[in-house]
Amino acid sequence: MQSIDKGVHRRMALRTLVSGSPARVRMVSAALEELGFSVIAWESPMSSGSFDCYVQLPQDVHPERGTVVERVGQFLADGLLARFEAAAAVLPALRPGATVVLVDGDQAPHDDTPDDPHARFDLLRVLGQAVVAARADTQTFIVGSQRSPEEIAQVAAGRTPVSGSSRAISANDDPGLSYADWKRDLLSHSAPQDWEHAVRRAHPPTRDLGWTTAEHRRAVVTLRGAVVSPLPTAGSGPVWGQGDLAVRPLARALLRDALQPHTDRASETTPCPACTQVDRTVEGLIPAFAQEVLAHVPAEEFSLAAEDIRSWAQNHRRTKPSST
Repeated sequence: MQSIDKGVHRRMALRTLVSGSPARVRMVSAALEELGFSVIAWESPMSSGSFDCYVQLPQDVHPERGTVVERVGQFLADGLLARFEAAAAVLPALRPGATVVLVDGDQAPHDDTPDDPHARFDLLRVLGQAVVAARADTQTFIVGSQRSPEEIAQVAAGRTPVSGSSRAISANDDPGLSYADWKRDLLSHSAPQDWEHAVRRAHPPTRDLGWTTAEHRRAVVTLRGAVVSPLPTAGSGPVWGQGDLAVRPLARALLRDALQPHTDRASETTPCPACTQVDRTVEGLIPAFAQEVLAHVPAEEFSLAAEDIRSWAQNHRRTKPSST
């Protein structure tokens, strides 16, 4: 009876491919097998629909020669960029409904090597979006580098909840947490390796947050995923919650940030044609947005999703002629 049970278990085990550095592959494979996965070697032949799961781990890259620029280029080419090629090779071999787990953790090899952890995580997130675009029938997850092999295996098995954004995305997650405490906690836990999300959309969720300090000063920041930054061009004293012309600078900043085609700020100094067109559109929307939206938000604090701002702009352009 025991041998029959083992045979049934082998037939029902999820065929899983794991790639990455040998040490990481060994540890994660052992954790997967503990949960009943059947781990297949990377060198095994891959045919269409032969895998139920793909777990992609970081590679160890140690560029030793060349200038700093050349070493960074090699680190990216052999590390993160090589992960795109590996994923492209595996996707045709995944069955419909397969799970893809992309694990963060590519680390710069030297202390003096220029690095940007947020940018590296964003690049891994781009890979996740590419996987979803190529295979919409997969469940694709991005997992932080601090996860243990056992936790990675739990994500692959669907036994660990993976949220759609950062772990402190909303002050409403904890009714006992004040807005100020939530904001402070969010700002102190924004390192990209400490959060993960299921890949569901083309861009990380973006939200604009405004609040009034105890000193009666006002501030506005933009939250993209888990990255917080001041809202550009909002000025040192943004105004909202009233219906006069003073709210228009903030209206301009919010509309531009939500509608602009680029997420970087480099395009601010050298506008592309699309940016110029957005600026024209924004100028026509400012009076109505200030009157219909910003004049009615609470004076103490507000939270506006960029997606809602884009929907408002689309509906307004559809129902009313743009004003100048």
